[in-house]
Amino acid sequence: MQTTLLGYIPAVISRAEAHERAKKFLERLRDRVGLRNTPPRYEETVYFPYYCFPIGKDRSFRADTVLLLVDGWGGMETLVTGLPAVAPHAPCAAVFAPNISPPEAQQIAADACRRALLRRVILRATDTAPPTASLRRISMLYWPYHVLYFEKKRKVTVRIIDAYRGETVGARLTATFLQAFVAQARNR
Repeated sequence: MQTTLLGYIPAVISRAEAHERAKKFLERLRDRVGLRNTPPRYEETVYFPYYCFPIGKDRSFRADTVLLLVDGWGGMETLVTGLPAVAPHAPCAAVFAPNISPPEAQQIAADACRRALLRRVILRATDTAPPTASLRRISMLYWPYHVLYFEKKRKVTVRIIDAYRGETVGARLTATFLQAFVAQARNR
């Protein structure tokens, strides 16, 4: 099974904006770990791999296409409407290689489609027949994230901000990132 590279999504949110968005997170933690108004000790931008499957009648990668993304490390799936503009080359940032294989990603995507069809999420979003046929086309997409490390009293807190949408990621994706960082450090 051949995987084609779609490209790298550019980081729209700057590191400074990511830090501002993390302030709400810091406010919630100020009493527990004392991180109030603490600047990040270290910041980096990383590109994380996603297997990309177009869903719906038109299986191209257009602005209105519903895409099923499977993260290349933990296998977490998400639906995204439209493919943002992508760059063909990696920017000057760390780029993670996928940890799961294309067939594994395809199986995760098929299972996600079955679950979504039971809830009729994809049918409402795309008004189409079951989308499993589109899972034959698999592409790789790299999504940008800003990683902010805060340290206080020898405790490190990590906050990850989606560098395209500006959203903070949840606990499950944060755990996946930490696994990727540990694996990368072991391979050095």
